[in-house]
Amino acid sequence: MTDDLDLPEIIHRTIERLVEDGTIDPAEPSAERVADVVTAKLREAGRATADSLRRGTPAMLNEQHVIRDGFERRLRDIWGPGLDALEAVMVAAYEAGEQVFSKERRVGADDPQLEALLRLHARACLVTSEILNLLRTGHASGALARWRTLHELAVVALFIKDHDRETAERYLVHADVLRASRLDPYQKHAERLGDVRLTPAEEQAVRDRRAEILRGVDDPAGFKSPWDWAGPTLGIRKPNFPNVLEAVDLDHWRPWVDLANYPIHAGSAGLTFDLGNDAPMLLAGPSNAGLGAPGHNAAISLQLATVALLMHRLKAKWSVYLLTISNLVDDVGAAFARCEAEYDRRKASLASGG
Repeated sequence: MTDDLDLPEIIHRTIERLVEDGTIDPAEPSAERVADVVTAKLREAGRATADSLRRGTPAMLNEQHVIRDGFERRLRDIWGPGLDALEAVMVAAYEAGEQVFSKERRVGADDPQLEALLRLHARACLVTSEILNLLRTGHASGALARWRTLHELAVVALFIKDHDRETAERYLVHADVLRASRLDPYQKHAERLGDVRLTPAEEQAVRDRRAEILRGVDDPAGFKSPWDWAGPTLGIRKPNFPNVLEAVDLDHWRPWVDLANYPIHAGSAGLTFDLGNDAPMLLAGPSNAGLGAPGHNAAISLQLATVALLMHRLKAKWSVYLLTISNLVDDVGAAFARCEAEYDRRKASLASGG
C-alpha cells in the first residue's frame, strides 16, 4: 500500500529542494524547516494513498465478498446440520418465551421473579442468535466468548427461579446502583469521547436513585459490586460468579467458563489458543474449524434459561415446550458430533492428498 513511500528518500529530496530554492543554507540546514516540509509531504502521501484506496474500494470489497461467500458455502456444507439443529432450538425457545410473555406477564404484573426471568430469557435468545451468526461465518472462539455470556444468563435465571421475590427485586434494582457507579467516569470523560455530559439535574437523579435503593438494603456497603445482589440469599458478603454457579449446581462448567475467558480478554493465553486454529499459523480471520463445542454449549445454556422461565409457573403446555426443547438439544449434540467427524475426515483426506 505504501511500498513507494521511502522516508529517507523524501527527507533527502526535500533538503535538496530547500537548498536549491535558497530556503536553507546548505552549511546550516534548518532542522525545524526540514521537519515541517517532511511532515507536510508525509501527510500528502497519506492522503494520496487513502484516495487511491477509496477509488479501489468497490472492486476490492467485491473480491472479498466473493471469497467470503465461497468460504461460508463450504463451511455450511460441513457444519450445516449442526447449525440448523441449533437454530431449531433457538426458534422453539423464542416461541416459548413469547408465549409466557403474552399470557403471564399481565397476570404477574407484581412478580419480580417473572419480570427478571422474562428479561433474562429474551437476552438469552438474543445472544444465541449472535452465537449462531458467528458460527455461520466461521468465528468459533467469538461464539465461545458469547456463549460465556449466555451461560451466565442461564445461571442467573436458574438462581432467580430457585429463590424468592426479594432476590429478584435486588437483582433488578442493582442495575441502578451499578449505573450510578459509572457516573463519575462518564461525566469526567464524556466531552473527550464526543458525548454530552449529564445536566446537574440528571446527575442528581441518578445519585438520588442509588441512595434510595441503598436505604432499602441491610448492608449498603455490600451492595455495590456486580454480584452483591446475591449476597443475602447466599449468606455471603462480596459473592462472585463461582458462588452463584455452585449454588445452582453448575460448577462443573467452570473449565469451559475459564476457556471462554481466553477470547474475551487480552491475556497472553488468548494469543496461543483459538478454537478455529487447528494449524501452526496465526489466525487473523474466519475458520471452518472448532464450531461444535460452542454450538452445543449454546443449545444447552439456552435450554437452561428456558427451563428457568417455564418452571417458574409450570403448566402442562410449558411441560410440552420443555420436553420438545430437550429433544432438540439432543439433536444438536448429535448433529455437531457428526459435523465434527466430517470435518476431521475431510482434513485427513486433504493431508493425505486424497
